[in-house]
Amino acid sequence: MNKIKIGPDALIFPMPAVLVGCRAQADLSFAAIAWSGVVNSSPPMLGVGIRKSRFTHQLIAESGVFSVNVPSAKQAVETDFCGIVSGRNVDKVKACGFTVFYGTLQNAPLIEECPVNIECSVEKVVELPSHDYFIGKIVEIHMDQDVSGGDGPAYAKIDPLVFMSTHYARVTGNLGRAFSIGRQLKEK
Repeated sequence: MNKIKIGPDALIFPMPAVLVGCRAQADLSFAAIAWSGVVNSSPPMLGVGIRKSRFTHQLIAESGVFSVNVPSAKQAVETDFCGIVSGRNVDKVKACGFTVFYGTLQNAPLIEECPVNIECSVEKVVELPSHDYFIGKIVEIHMDQDVSGGDGPAYAKIDPLVFMSTHYARVTGNLGRAFSIGRQLKEK
């Protein structure tokens, strides 16, 4: 075996790079978050890990709702910007040229330029040492018509942005149909 030990770290990749939106009173912000993922299928839920000191954490805690906006790879600059400046000090919507709209949840701002937008209501908050993990029930998903594949999203058209610990990347290529390609091992 030719493995080396690198020690414990929060390292798994790729991670989806998403823009989490929130609003409380007059404050509105979007944060770049890589610590996100599906946590339940019925009802559909997802979670986002957010550092307790962040403005986004404060707004979600106050409003009880948030959005997850899935940027395409062509939005890497705007996504990174939303991760390096605070919404306490900068109007990220103006700086990035975002067009904000609202769906069902009035305090969950959505970004029109992102191909997929997910509205979530907070169901549970898991308190952790450095971050809190907000688990949200998915209330609605908005998707651009041109990224629809008929039976769901056409991921190649979405061209989702992923975070690779030190850089951003694209998801490319299709290796085979899920829950199907592994059957070849059953046949042996």
